[in-house]
Amino acid sequence: DREFNIANATVKKINLVRTVQCHGGWDWGITQMDTGLMGTVKLIAVDDARLDYVYTVQKFAPDYSSGDVEVTAEAFAPEAKTVGFTVRIGDVEKTLEADLDKGANKVLATLTVPNPKLWWPNECGEQHLYDMSVRLGESAFARKIGLRKMEIVNDVDEVPDPVDGKKGRQMTIAVNGKRIFMKGADWIPCDAFENRQRGWYRQHLEDAKLSHMNMVRVWGGGQFEHPEFYDLCDELGILVRQEWPVGNGSHHQQPSDVLLDTVRHGVRRLRNRASLASWCGGNEDIVREDDHPVLFGILGRETYLGDGTRLYFPQEENIGRPGFAICHSHIRWGGAYPELYLEHYGSKPNSLGEWGADTLMDVESTVRTVGAEEAAKWPVDPDGPVAYHTAMFNRFNKIWHRQDGTGAAQGMIPCPASIVDKYTGEKVPDSDIRVAMEYARTFYPDAAITNLATLARGSQLAQAMALAPVMANLRSFGDAVPGFSYYKLNTCGPNGSWAVVDWYGNPTVGYWWVKAFLSPVLAATRLPTFNFYNKKSESWKVPVRLVDDFGSLSPDAKARVRVFDGRLAVVADVTGGKAFDVALDRRQIADGLRFVVAEVTDDGRILSRTWVPCNYDKVRGSLFTLPKSELRLANDGKGKIIVRNAGPVPAVGVELSSRGHGDILHLSDNWFWLDPGESREVKVSFEDGRIYPISVEALNVK
Repeated sequence: DREFNIANATVKKINLVRTVQCHGGWDWGITQMDTGLMGTVKLIAVDDARLDYVYTVQKFAPDYSSGDVEVTAEAFAPEAKTVGFTVRIGDVEKTLEADLDKGANKVLATLTVPNPKLWWPNECGEQHLYDMSVRLGESAFARKIGLRKMEIVNDVDEVPDPVDGKKGRQMTIAVNGKRIFMKGADWIPCDAFENRQRGWYRQHLEDAKLSHMNMVRVWGGGQFEHPEFYDLCDELGILVRQEWPVGNGSHHQQPSDVLLDTVRHGVRRLRNRASLASWCGGNEDIVREDDHPVLFGILGRETYLGDGTRLYFPQEENIGRPGFAICHSHIRWGGAYPELYLEHYGSKPNSLGEWGADTLMDVESTVRTVGAEEAAKWPVDPDGPVAYHTAMFNRFNKIWHRQDGTGAAQGMIPCPASIVDKYTGEKVPDSDIRVAMEYARTFYPDAAITNLATLARGSQLAQAMALAPVMANLRSFGDAVPGFSYYKLNTCGPNGSWAVVDWYGNPTVGYWWVKAFLSPVLAATRLPTFNFYNKKSESWKVPVRLVDDFGSLSPDAKARVRVFDGRLAVVADVTGGKAFDVALDRRQIADGLRFVVAEVTDDGRILSRTWVPCNYDKVRGSLFTLPKSELRLANDGKGKIIVRNAGPVPAVGVELSSRGHGDILHLSDNWFWLDPGESREVKVSFEDGRIYPISVEALNVK
């Protein structure tokens, strides 16, 4: 008697005809029912054995001086037969005879690799990959593999669970004996047309690598990606949390034989990947007793039967049992503003698996999509092409249907929670353009929002504030938080979304802020809010933790926190070691526009710096009326631009751009804070190998 529809999908009964739920549309995705074979098709004939799967189990000496690699080949033989079985990893080779039975077989061989070159996640070490080849009779298999030890650290938490008051256990991933803080984002299918997806993989995953990410969560409403995706994750050191293609309760109606075949095949196909970190039963479901046989029994059993070497999570965000699984939160569905994340989730240890804010594409991408004439129209036509190419096509309430027991639609349900105008208290009719306007109004006065460029920039600043400050808070808790993944890295079509890189490859403001807050070394400030002015407290204590992901800092390294006022004068300046508190009174932090600037210094060098504007909506527009500074550009002729602050005050939000070429422009840094007299080197390249003009500005430099 269950309903046969997924609330997010526009195609009814999608789960009866597709394992990939977002083919039927999602809140952010177009409906594109891809059909057919999307990869290379081969017809292979063998007389003795068909080689179906090859995977390894790896065990290492305590000092990693050697590694035993047990190679398993699953094969089907039409008749009982003895055949040769040869396995080679790097320079080590073993050959033996395999006695095959008629039907399914498993053949094993163990090789010892001396002094193995270990595979490490991004920024932890080298991503060394060995050539592995397997031959069983006439069948052959070849692939690159990484040798590494991956385990889950289950130490008892220092902090009790906020739900039941009990101390749980950590779920920290360790690679080669070293704990890894998981810094990641959610990955969705990168193009609605599946046959075009391979062309996007490298750009998006290199964007992830550049921003200090070491993990992606392959979202359960999407798909198993093509082999090239996992090849690149192995190559770039991007760990993968792989979800089964189950989205928002779709397992209740998905044909069980198809779902289980998908799991059985998927786990054997992927388990050999060095980058694969864990499995998960799917995305967001309300878990009830009758769900347990599927999520906790059938899928879990098949996962562990296929791969007993990795952890399996029943659900990503178990809505029915708070505190049980990784947390998801979206201000769009709660009718809230970006500060909610910092005030609610950044104040205590949480393992956030989804959070963020939807944003508009920048004008350059919008012009490519709808044309310059449409993009120039103001106000935005709520039924026009600009509005349609937003996160939810400007009409989310058209997607939410009420069904009876047969799946028949019975009318529309309004969006779960519309945003409330924080200046008038009135409920805002839900649409993407109106929500973007409300976000932009926290930065600009109403009279200043007169074009799409300002509206888009305001929405992107809101996304940055929703994402980045929370990361510093969560990292300040140390081992109590094993990691997080924000929502999301990429998107599937030319429209606004929660992504920090749009469909064309243009990064949002949020991408650059996230990059700064994911730095391997960080002065992690645990801000209780970024709107201090409307709080009752007269003073605040801000904990600061010196984060060093890889132990690269010297004992003399310091964290420094400065607070600037709206005139860009310093009103607080505190330096400390591994952990300290910054005490701030109302005059220092709540009396008008403020900037909290945190940096790590070691041996006289600044290794990382973040900046967070506070109280900017007390006087809207105050971010854009700062004292002016002056920037100078120089080109070293070797692919680097040197930006120097030649002005008397800090340059706030230094932004490099190349008009008309944002999708092919690659920068090593952007949207940074530059003190007077400071210079910053930025690597610059264009995908087509040509050189185009570069311009620079900041919030207080035009």
